[in-house]
Amino acid sequence: FDVNVNMPISRSALSPGMYITFLFFILGCSSIYAQQVSKIWMSQVECSGNEAALESCPFATWGIHECVHKEDAGLCCTISSADYVNMTGSNIIAWSSSLRVMSRHDISQSQSTICGRIEIFHDGEWGTICNDGWDSFDARVACRELNQSDGSNYITPSCPSGTYSTYVNSPDLAEGDCIICPAGKYCTGGANPPRDCAAGSFSNFSGLSQCEQCPVGYFCMGSAAPQPCLPGTYSLAQGARSNATCVACPRGAYCVGGSP
Repeated sequence: FDVNVNMPISRSALSPGMYITFLFFILGCSSIYAQQVSKIWMSQVECSGNEAALESCPFATWGIHECVHKEDAGLCCTISSADYVNMTGSNIIAWSSSLRVMSRHDISQSQSTICGRIEIFHDGEWGTICNDGWDSFDARVACRELNQSDGSNYITPSCPSGTYSTYVNSPDLAEGDCIICPAGKYCTGGANPPRDCAAGSFSNFSGLSQCEQCPVGYFCMGSAAPQPCLPGTYSLAQGARSNATCVACPRGAYCVGGSP
């Protein structure tokens, strides 16, 4: 059937057999979902866990926040029934009239867990929720508003040092999402992209989490490999940043380049 994903959908449309246990998590997920929203509607949500709706909880004024989309809050769901929502193409995996859960991965019948970003409908527009103050009490309220069961804390996975991913801190992070850091750069893991080695250091192998100091007889401009001093010159400096540290070979000696 055809669904306008920009409009709220009545929770009465949900199958009565749909029972999902929601787990809480914090995620950084800018630019990882097929359908993007520009608004961040809620921040500093402080539910007691007993409210009937997320917007009944104390929170900062609608649209007032100090967040970016990499700080969007999300939920993970342990599936206890095969009757869960998956709208192919929109990446909506669970929804009610006022909330929806988004995921960038397709859902298969063999999965036991689904995860995604939580969004709320307000003033005619879908928007995200900042993870500032977001916890399991807030997730518990969102569970009930989605007509689902109770929630608990969930620790999101992260790419290790020496790798990176544009999908880091996503609750649906897959093993193949972590990419080996390329030579000439270093990767500290987490949500950090590959970074260039600073002048005076180098990285001639892939998968490094830090750059090495430029050796004696060479200079390094932040490239993948140290550059030797030219023949007829030498250098005794470690961590040299340019060929300015390479000096002329002294009288009575010869220099093939590098250290004397």
